[in-house]
Amino acid sequence: MNKRMFAAALAALTLTACGAAGSDTKDNKNTELLPPQTTLSQESSTADEPSDTSSQGSRKPASASIGENGAKAVTRAMLVPDEEIDISDKVSFEDLFGRHVLHSAVVGLVGAPVEVDFDTGEISGGTLIFDFDPEKLEGVRPDALMFMWYDEENGYVEFPDTQLDAEKNAVAVHIDKPGTYLLVNRYVWYAAWGEDTGDNGMEPDFDPDSYISPDMWAANDYTGDIIDLADMDYIKRSVSESGSGMVTFKVSNPSELASACYYVNCSKDGSRSVVELQSDIDLAGIKWAGFGWSAAGVEYDYGGFFNGNGHTIRNLTCEGGYSSPAGLISTAYGATVSDLRLENVQVSGSPSGAVIGYDRMSVLIGCSASGNCDGGGTLVGYSLNTSYSGCSAEMTVDGKKPEGNYLSMTDAEKAEAQSNNAPTETITLGDDYIVRREEGIETRYDNLQWHIERDGERVLERGAENETELPRLSQLTVPGHYKVCLQAFVDGYYIPVSNTVEFDIVP
Repeated sequence: MNKRMFAAALAALTLTACGAAGSDTKDNKNTELLPPQTTLSQESSTADEPSDTSSQGSRKPASASIGENGAKAVTRAMLVPDEEIDISDKVSFEDLFGRHVLHSAVVGLVGAPVEVDFDTGEISGGTLIFDFDPEKLEGVRPDALMFMWYDEENGYVEFPDTQLDAEKNAVAVHIDKPGTYLLVNRYVWYAAWGEDTGDNGMEPDFDPDSYISPDMWAANDYTGDIIDLADMDYIKRSVSESGSGMVTFKVSNPSELASACYYVNCSKDGSRSVVELQSDIDLAGIKWAGFGWSAAGVEYDYGGFFNGNGHTIRNLTCEGGYSSPAGLISTAYGATVSDLRLENVQVSGSPSGAVIGYDRMSVLIGCSASGNCDGGGTLVGYSLNTSYSGCSAEMTVDGKKPEGNYLSMTDAEKAEAQSNNAPTETITLGDDYIVRREEGIETRYDNLQWHIERDGERVLERGAENETELPRLSQLTVPGHYKVCLQAFVDGYYIPVSNTVEFDIVP
């Protein structure tokens, strides 16, 4: 890159190079990233940094706010021209985070990639400045920040001489070409290419082994208002008070609920977290994004314990799609949700549900919901072996009351498949409490299995292809009310293909 104009643009400036770990910035309190005779327009001035009209000249920069697409670390981009000209309306900036897959997934990315566009016939170059929010760096040290530019022919071009103004929370570099510019943690970037720097660019008290970047979550999934609502002090306090056990969040307001969601979705240790409601919560006016998410085939499911303690969450509003199921919990695996009421739920997407959008093997106890779900289910959207006890749903689906008392979209689809396939197998219960298949009838299914419930909960499913009777297994000796039938995989679901026999085992 041509750095010829860089020295002129930053002449008489004392800047700290973003290089060695732990660079001392205490002696750079008077640093400035703007060249002399620069006039800040009203639009490009920040609220806490008014324009210095005492030294105004004819050089006017162009600037724009950044971060509207989810990555909040970079807050503003500014280009200060080399020439003493007004470029405030000659340069455009576009936040590409989440809109450009390649740039949004760069290793070590900090903040949003920014497309900087200008006519090189009018502007020969200038000083590109990114303001950053130190609270949103998520553990990255400011001295580790490095600019990169994307060259269509050569890929990413590094700017190891990126300049830091620690006092102003800004970094700068000279550019002479339009294109995509972004900040990375230089040490993470170099490590990805096999260079051992002996540094990770993170604050000393930061634990990278337990961390998932919120920007990574936002790049791959819908985050709603969660990142903005999260209270870092509340999260740290909850983690500290939980000691060495599972982190427990005692939740009393929307911010604390969003903070628990943030921790679950941005911590490698967060999936098993406990959430305990301490009061009713109203989420009116909040764009919710659920606990758990998935990206590129990798599941970040919620598998913890969510205890409603008999409280109610009102006015949950959540939008989703295939990659981001909608619900209080977006994706779950082996979670337990108990004693929770949801009122006036408005969720949309497929799959989606009031409590869980996409579930595998979770347990819902004493949960209820009312509201509407567009394109999904009621309590749960997609359901794989979800168990329910004492649950109900007064939900409409696409504005209509669904036929049947279904608790998930999967249950409704299974019921439709069952209605289209009449039972063809017959089973009987003998005096010895052995369940037998009727002999002499050839089945048309090659994937039969026994389905056994005890007191309304599934306790066993096992293959039945080569069995004419169900053995007295240990699961069938526990006292309770039993239901047994044969199932087969039909139209995408395991559905009953026989009659059901019922019996009681008494103590």
